[in-house]
Amino acid sequence: MSDTPDLTIEPRSFWCSRHLEPFRPHWPVGYLPATLALLSRALQLPAIVEAAGGDSRMVDRVMREYGPVCCLLGDEVVGDVTRRALSDDIEDVRELVREAAPRVDDAESKAGL
Repeated sequence: MSDTPDLTIEPRSFWCSRHLEPFRPHWPVGYLPATLALLSRALQLPAIVEAAGGDSRMVDRVMREYGPVCCLLGDEVVGDVTRRALSDDIEDVRELVREAAPRVDDAESKAGL
């Protein structure tokens, strides 16, 4: 197992200052679940996957080139993610994280298992 991560998330490639503003008063509450949700949604964009050439190490570079991701996904998606990530209802946050988590069966099928 390597000490080098396969994917590095550079905050500037995911968030512009305008979309990050709602998190500032509560920092760091909600930031990580929201970032994971944005990553999950971005990886569903064919242009991102194609530009990265299937190499997870290239995703951050691609995100910086195309991004920030929040602006790519748009105000409606980012607003929903932000609202849920900052929710006082922990079930909203849990569901957001579950939606962003890779599915074991998806990972196995992609690996040819």
